[in-house]
Amino acid sequence: MAPTPPPSFSSFPDFNSNSNNIRKQQPPAFASFPSPSPPPPPPAPNNQEGRPAKRHRPDRGDDFLQSLEVELGLADSRKHSSRSNSRDRDKRKREKRGPDDPRESEERRSHPSSSRHHKTDRKKEKERESSKDKEERHRSKSERRKDDFGGRDKDYGKSEKPYKLIKTLKDDYRPATTGSDHEPSPAPTPSSAEKRLFYSDRRGDEFNIKYGSLHKGDIPRYWRLGAGRVIGLNSGMRITRESAYTGKDLQVGANTTYRTPRYVDSRAARHTTDRYIKRVKLIAPKKQPQILGVSNELSAVATTDASEDPFLPSMDDGDRFVSFDVERSFAEKLSTTEFEQGQEYRSISGQLKTSDLELGRFANDVEEDEDFAQLGIEGGESQDDYIKRRNIEIDRQLRQEPENVNLWIEFVDFQDEVILSSSINDGGSNNRKMNKEERASTSEIKLSILNRALGAAPSNSSSEKLLLLFLRTAGQLWDSPTLLAKWRETLAEHPHLTGLWVEYVGWRQTTWAGFGVREVLEVYVECLGVLGNKAENAERGSADRENLEGNSIYLFLRCCLMLRQAGFAERALAAFQTIVELNFFRPSDFIKPLPREEEEDWVERVFASFESFWDSGAPRIGEGGAKGWCNTSEDSPPPPTSEPTPSSVISTSNPFERWLLAEQHATATKSRPARADDPGIDDDVDPFRAILFDDVRDFVFLVHSHDSLIQLAYAFLTFLGLPFIPPDYPTSTPFSTDTFIHTELAERPSLRDRYWPLLEICRTPFDIVQGEAMEREKKSDLTVPWDAPFNTAPATVDSLFKARPGWFETMGKQSLTHLDVGLCRNVFDLLHPHVKDGFFTVNYFAFESAQSPKSAVKLAKTILRTSRQNLALWDAYARIERSRNKIEDARSVYVTALSMSRTFEERDQIDAPLLWKSWAEMEWEEGRPILALRVLSAAATLDSDLSAVGKSGNDERPAAGQILKARQYYNSQLEAAFQPSVTQAILRNRNHLAYSFAIFEYVSQGLNAAVQVLEQHLFRLDCAGTRGSAEFEEAYMLYARLLYRHAGAGGAFRPGQLRDTLERAIKEFPNNSNFLNLFYFNELRMKIQNRVRKTLEESVIQEKIVTSQGWLFAIFAELHLDARSQNPWGVRNLFDRAIEHPNTKCSASIWSLYIDFEIRNGDLNRAKALTFRGIRECPWCKELYLKAFSPHLRPSFRSKELRQVHSLLLEKGLRVRLELDGFLRGWSSSDVEDEGDEEPAPLLLKETEELYSERRRLMPY
Repeated sequence: MAPTPPPSFSSFPDFNSNSNNIRKQQPPAFASFPSPSPPPPPPAPNNQEGRPAKRHRPDRGDDFLQSLEVELGLADSRKHSSRSNSRDRDKRKREKRGPDDPRESEERRSHPSSSRHHKTDRKKEKERESSKDKEERHRSKSERRKDDFGGRDKDYGKSEKPYKLIKTLKDDYRPATTGSDHEPSPAPTPSSAEKRLFYSDRRGDEFNIKYGSLHKGDIPRYWRLGAGRVIGLNSGMRITRESAYTGKDLQVGANTTYRTPRYVDSRAARHTTDRYIKRVKLIAPKKQPQILGVSNELSAVATTDASEDPFLPSMDDGDRFVSFDVERSFAEKLSTTEFEQGQEYRSISGQLKTSDLELGRFANDVEEDEDFAQLGIEGGESQDDYIKRRNIEIDRQLRQEPENVNLWIEFVDFQDEVILSSSINDGGSNNRKMNKEERASTSEIKLSILNRALGAAPSNSSSEKLLLLFLRTAGQLWDSPTLLAKWRETLAEHPHLTGLWVEYVGWRQTTWAGFGVREVLEVYVECLGVLGNKAENAERGSADRENLEGNSIYLFLRCCLMLRQAGFAERALAAFQTIVELNFFRPSDFIKPLPREEEEDWVERVFASFESFWDSGAPRIGEGGAKGWCNTSEDSPPPPTSEPTPSSVISTSNPFERWLLAEQHATATKSRPARADDPGIDDDVDPFRAILFDDVRDFVFLVHSHDSLIQLAYAFLTFLGLPFIPPDYPTSTPFSTDTFIHTELAERPSLRDRYWPLLEICRTPFDIVQGEAMEREKKSDLTVPWDAPFNTAPATVDSLFKARPGWFETMGKQSLTHLDVGLCRNVFDLLHPHVKDGFFTVNYFAFESAQSPKSAVKLAKTILRTSRQNLALWDAYARIERSRNKIEDARSVYVTALSMSRTFEERDQIDAPLLWKSWAEMEWEEGRPILALRVLSAAATLDSDLSAVGKSGNDERPAAGQILKARQYYNSQLEAAFQPSVTQAILRNRNHLAYSFAIFEYVSQGLNAAVQVLEQHLFRLDCAGTRGSAEFEEAYMLYARLLYRHAGAGGAFRPGQLRDTLERAIKEFPNNSNFLNLFYFNELRMKIQNRVRKTLEESVIQEKIVTSQGWLFAIFAELHLDARSQNPWGVRNLFDRAIEHPNTKCSASIWSLYIDFEIRNGDLNRAKALTFRGIRECPWCKELYLKAFSPHLRPSFRSKELRQVHSLLLEKGLRVRLELDGFLRGWSSSDVEDEGDEEPAPLLLKETEELYSERRRLMPY
């Protein structure tokens, strides 16, 4: 702020003005205060000029000084006669009016001799003054001194100093509230003459009547109120800072033009946190739907009504305004308020009172609020008013629609906003987290509302949503025994609700107090039995039965993963071998029940026959020599026994670390189930290695639908650690987002190692740029966007195989680490002919190509001999050749396959657009755009010679007519793909046709044409109702791939175009790792980190939709922002939020990474505390228990604590392969702390520590 200038004598109040008209001087400089003037002379009936006496106007600063001298006795008051004052006022008035003023001309006509009289008066006045000066000079100095001292003695103790007089006048100044110009004021007494504040002028100015108004020189142009405000103007209009102290004309503008209190004034925070401050929200109207097949501009004109949009100018007039509702009076609010009769349910706001309709408690703070009034808009709604209004609205709707379950849930969720808004005035915000007390009080309110909701309507008592919400809320208040009793009561009343059973299993698995591996297995068996009984009662082929079978497969996968993570890897694998053999390799005698056989009896007969197969010792799926149950004879030889793997050399001397290494080695090498007759099994001390059929019988079942069989096959691949998901499944399904399923980072150390950044060691904290020291540039260690250790994307052929320019790979060579590759290969080899899904075989190709592309080529040729009509397999074969950098061989594969496809039946030609798209995409990405254009043009004609088209040396551009014909072909095919009578062949290939057309337009016309094609395709898919589907997600992936390839081509590119597309895609599919990695990599070049954080906060880790995959990527992005230094506080904040969120607090991957993060930072105490917390939240995860025994974390644990962790493993039923006591038996007692020791023994003696410190001090560097 500019310094305030000092006041002048012309800036004090004017005591000559009337009581009702207090005027002030016109600025330039010090116009913030009124200007005082001396008392007026007695009124005269007429002046010398003969015109009526005017009302006295304010004098200048010199008059004020002269009057001040008279009052102090320093000058002769006769100099200031009424005639002189009147004459000076008239002179200044004429100068101010100017020669053109009508009043001046009127005065000249009325008094033609006024100028002559003025000259005579001035001459006489000069003579009079000169005579007075002569008389004064003749007076002696002694007489003058005597007079002066006598005056001082006379007024000693009574007179005021000049500065005191000024202060008194300033302090005593008060504006008048009553009085009139024509009412005589009381006569001043001698004692109060000096303190008179007002003087009345009872004679008016006749020119006011003649001209109809006061003279413009008598009226102040404005009156300042302070802080740039002007009386009479809107509170949001202020004097601009640029013109306030210039001394020239002032300028008035909106308050925001010179001050932004949001940034410079601490009081502005109140307007963002105070729940009583009223706000006006301008919400733009929703976007009107476009017309299919019409451009955006034409569609907007056709569908948008300008009269309904207050933010758009009207077509008739060039200006519009936004209207606001007039605030209702108190009587109107009271008349329209409904009061509920009887006892009110529990609520934070309580029953509505009359005082609730009044203004907020800060209604009197007008002065403070006016500083922040932007444009003077009044009214609006405060946060407190919104809470009360919303409570009334929801309560009214619930009384009208008590069976509206979604509205009840909205009301329950609204209580979080209510409790957060109640503490906004304390400096909080709606975005903060509730503390423990607030969560408890809110949960009580929610339970009360949910009790009311369950009894409000008969249908509500059996609502799965309300019951689940009730039990989740009760879990925050009740203890485990009480909640368990409520769970059992609810399940007994509603055994048909599948969602309740799934939630119950998750609650039992994550509750520390009642957890035990055996107890949780019983819960899984009970839940699978309930779902199986319901599936048997449902009709075969119905949607209900298919849904029940899908839920059973999901729970079975979770059960097997829990068993493996608890240490029972053999039993988990045996369960999957059993269920796959039962459903895919059942003999023909057991395919379906006999004509009069009950389904229950048929299932028992199947299980009895399979038990004999299991006990026979024949090879099972995944083992060498396995043929399947239906192809196995009684004399089939058992699988070859694997030779025992030699134990790794253990170099450490600590018994706990040696036990840990031995335990991990045994788990990795003995993961397959053993047989009861295996050699040496009787001598094995581990009783859980040999798996009998009775060990897995209780939780295996039969499925019948085609889709359920495909889900079972992909569930087996997920259990084996392969990242393949079923086709046509978006990333919003449990296959991609479930916290209990995606635990790869917790089980596989190789993936955890890839998660951390490769930090660059900096020798100096700065760089030298052109001889100047500068801060180091923040640079990420990521060089490509597809280097993340996790992949969550739909199954598309584009990401299954390696591409030479580089793209996302579903499975690479580094993904095979810590996997049983032989087991996976045997499963693919035996299972792919029985899975009626061509994409399953393509996944087999991708798995083999990740190990060895050469062996993948042999595999593809072998399978294609029997499946020549499968064009998708031909495409996979060509992609394998391309991954080997053999472009000519890949091109010949495409030519051969497309040439043969012309002779296939129509049902076998469905995947032909996939081959055309893949071929053209390969040529375009390999730097041959003209050849890609020729390929796409040939796809529009059936009589083209593909061998001539595929010649790489032919760079001739297609003719213009051929290009036009091809463009018409793609347009017609895409339009036909969205018609009601579309064929299955076109419907399956809509994305392939759109991407082919986009490449065609990109090569022939440029990026804008290609973008228009893809935007129109996305719009058509949206109109067709595919939003959120795998097809819609794949379309966005193709769009992002085109933009990324264009960015890498080195041409003109706007990063904002790719950013906008990816932001839209992330809002639709926040768990797609391809979109997230591309967006992150694109923003790394812009060096704007908060844009990434904002997108993640708004779309990925939002409270209601966040998953474990979202948290993992947010943490990964924060870690890799800078390779030279990390932000441990930001990373730790994300970890803390992830482990406290109810949806992800049981993620073993997040807990394992958090512990490793603290170990890498050197904070072992925090890592130790996190280990115990992780064990409590994930009690089934053996890997978290073993963290305490790791070489990095073991020094922070005492031996007693390590024994307690080992005891917890046994207490909770987790499997321990090797006994710890055997490793501790030979350990020297001097290395073990005594059980009674409270503090660990010191590591160094005192003398050694002093010597070490001294040497450190003497080091030269």
